[in-house]
Amino acid sequence: MNVAAIYSTFDNIITSAESIAPSRKYWFIRTDGGKYFDSFKENKFVAIEDNLITLQEIYSLKQKYKEDKKIILEELKRISKDRYPKDARTGLVASQIYRFLYEVKKGDIVIIPDVNSSATAIGEISDFIIPETTKQEIEDTKCNWLKRKKVEWRKFIIKNNIDPYLYKMLATHQAISDITHYSDIIERSIQNFYFTEDTANLILEVKSRKNINARSLFKLGLAILDYTQNYIDKNGFKLDTNDVDVKIALNSPGKIQLSAKSKITLFISALLIIGINGGGLKINICDKFNLDLSTQGAIQNLIDYQNQAHDRAMKNEILNNIDSLKIQMPDDVVKVFQQFSTNKQLAH
Repeated sequence: MNVAAIYSTFDNIITSAESIAPSRKYWFIRTDGGKYFDSFKENKFVAIEDNLITLQEIYSLKQKYKEDKKIILEELKRISKDRYPKDARTGLVASQIYRFLYEVKKGDIVIIPDVNSSATAIGEISDFIIPETTKQEIEDTKCNWLKRKKVEWRKFIIKNNIDPYLYKMLATHQAISDITHYSDIIERSIQNFYFTEDTANLILEVKSRKNINARSLFKLGLAILDYTQNYIDKNGFKLDTNDVDVKIALNSPGKIQLSAKSKITLFISALLIIGINGGGLKINICDKFNLDLSTQGAIQNLIDYQNQAHDRAMKNEILNNIDSLKIQMPDDVVKVFQQFSTNKQLAH
């Protein structure tokens, strides 16, 4: 397989992979002090507390005022004042209802806390159509909140492992809060290899709970970039690892986040790291997702490079530092192959 074909294969894989939509929003939704955390988690939904204003009333307002948010909110505020006469926060109640029903959309990310935020669940809204909650569903889920949205949970994190940059988020007391400004931190908490509209992100999760050795940390980063650049230069790709940026959030354990405008550059880095660690790229990826011969050729090219003696010292240095820091493998790179394979099969 020639160099142009290898580069084209990587480019096709990257192009076919899903990117995080720039319109995606991120929400923090309370669980009544953790009371409904297990119910939400086990039954795959989130809900908001308010049963006195019916969905039919809200839908009618939406239709009557032609989706004019300002008027609908004023009407909701008026109804809230009538239904909750002892609650002075009618404006807040109205805005939270509207936000939950009409601003939390399919594909958005939600975070819910357990009691005392001892754990969190992170999931993706899978359905923005709000069905009427039946009495049987209330009984089965042990939750009497009627306004619900379906969720596919992606990650459960105990408090000790929560990114420290999210601690401030956990302190919010509103029933629902827009936390989109934490998007980058949340995404790196969900997955270890992903694309935004114009950037690739590779997360190296340091699992070691000991003090982080400075030499191991900096040697690892430099060795990965040098190893990747050597492969790039050997194949004549017009890529440059000098374009890779880094963010470090290390608290034993912690994360190293590599970002680059060139998605192919970090894709290659991720594949090389998995291969170095004995990931069995050719077997686990190609067999599992039935990739075609051209892709197998591209992977074989990586494997051949890693077997060459002249880079063995650098390869061993990366492996030793991965072991020292107990780096978790960026196995989400497999999802990129999976998406590519799925798209090709659908095309046929």
